[in-house]
Amino acid sequence: MLTDKYLEESGDEVSNEFSTLETVLLVWMGLRLRNLSNIENIGNDYPKWKNKAIAEFNKYSGTEFGKTKKTSLDMVKNAVVNGVTLTIENVYNRLKKTDDKLKKKNILINGKKDLNKGIKSTQNELKNLCNISNKCANKQFIKACDDAYSKIIAGQDAENAIESSIKKLVQNGIEVIGYTKNNTSMDAAVRRAVTSGVNQTSLKIKIANCEKFGINIVKTSSHGGARPDHARWQGQFFYLDKPVKGLKKFKSSTGYGKVDGLGGANCRHSFYEVTNYEYENNLVNDEEFELNRNNEQYELEQKQRYYERQIRKWKKRKNVLDECGVDSTKESKKIKYWQNKRSQFIKDSNIDFKKKFGTNNVLNKAYSREKVIKKSLFAENFEKNSKRNTNSKYDGVPDVFNYKADKQRRLTDTFIEIDNRFMKDGFEHLAIHSKRTGEILVPISTSKLNNHVDPSKAMQKLLLTSPENSLTAIHNHPNNTPFSIGDIISCNNNKALGEIIVINNNGESYYFSIPKGARINLSIAEYENELREYFRKTKKWLSQQYPNESEADIHHLALVKICKKAGWNYGRKRV
Repeated sequence: MLTDKYLEESGDEVSNEFSTLETVLLVWMGLRLRNLSNIENIGNDYPKWKNKAIAEFNKYSGTEFGKTKKTSLDMVKNAVVNGVTLTIENVYNRLKKTDDKLKKKNILINGKKDLNKGIKSTQNELKNLCNISNKCANKQFIKACDDAYSKIIAGQDAENAIESSIKKLVQNGIEVIGYTKNNTSMDAAVRRAVTSGVNQTSLKIKIANCEKFGINIVKTSSHGGARPDHARWQGQFFYLDKPVKGLKKFKSSTGYGKVDGLGGANCRHSFYEVTNYEYENNLVNDEEFELNRNNEQYELEQKQRYYERQIRKWKKRKNVLDECGVDSTKESKKIKYWQNKRSQFIKDSNIDFKKKFGTNNVLNKAYSREKVIKKSLFAENFEKNSKRNTNSKYDGVPDVFNYKADKQRRLTDTFIEIDNRFMKDGFEHLAIHSKRTGEILVPISTSKLNNHVDPSKAMQKLLLTSPENSLTAIHNHPNNTPFSIGDIISCNNNKALGEIIVINNNGESYYFSIPKGARINLSIAEYENELREYFRKTKKWLSQQYPNESEADIHHLALVKICKKAGWNYGRKRV
């Protein structure tokens, strides 16, 4: 028999996946709302901005739900299989006492059909939840956009209006509307669906085995906190088919098979097979149902879970607000408050419970239930692009750009930080690192333009005083293009620059460096113009050779051709 505690936790893994998904979607929404402040004439341009933002979110959320669904379907299968495996083990241990010829495989074969049905049914329920949740997420994004817009139109400062709407969005989260009588969070709805699927599948197998092995009497499980209409039949004996004096019929009394009965929606009750001999001789051991699971322990565990949900909730809010550049001081204080409250509660409860029942450490911190996973949009696209089939005509870099792990980690951190800043303001941003170690040397800067960025004063000083080829410069291109010819000229003319990197919000990164002795003379405008004209002609020729390629790929191929001829290092990474 599956205990109520086992069932309560059976959906945690899948629930965590959807909690992470919610965080990712809320970050995307918040960052996109940030862009509202860049609209000069919001009264006229908002409808166009809104339609584009909705279309982009619809595409993004569809992709994210698809990935989460794919991962979660496997988790659902594992949860159901694990539940059934434990059920079969329990059934075997019970019935082998009266049938020494019983084999586990016979129980499994008898329940295989119900197992497959249970997996499919629970997976279908998850798919349905994904579809409903996706629609709800899109509606809530639209509502958040309109909320921010109405505040700005009413005269509120744009930044304050946007931050207020982001906070409101984060506070409500993504609610699943229409799945149950009451609105609920995605992760809670998923947990209930998995718990119900695991229990219902296991119960069907238990019923089938009772029929096969001639078991007519069962005893329902009992647990603290049972809903009133379930509490009246928990912990009692029932007969299945053949009437037994003094007992009621199992299905009609417990509502088994109905949505509000035993094994129904979010029900954690099960039953225990009882042979006639055990029943007649009063050999059923009630401790198998109630060992360390009395009402007081149940109430303590539920209160602990409440504290952990509060910690998780405020952590999630803080993460989203941090990613969106909104002050999260309140959230940090709330996290600390609930963590301290939880710690003190566990300490006091363990002391009190030991005095009453002699049991040590009845409660323990469950860090997995308060964990919130942070994911960056750039990191997401980086991962996605790394799985594409590379095309040698386009992708690949010289070995000089295959960095050591520490340097790559530092550069990737900057990629993510620049991408997050771009999502907030839509501008180009520039960072300068040590070429040798990858350590960032001065704060990231921006000129608050979407097509150009100048180095800060600290960067200018660094460029003038650093040794040749000692620096790495990183900046983003909001229009998702490779290096401009101006970028190449800047690297050539600033000898301290050993390499430059451009990233875009598609998760692609472009790399360029000039080896010592390979710089060319571009000291006068005539030489610069000559290089620009050569680049223009190369692009024109390539566009004729590859008429179906995008402008960005033609631009990229032109750089490949020019850099190869000049002896420069250049390439594109999607990892």
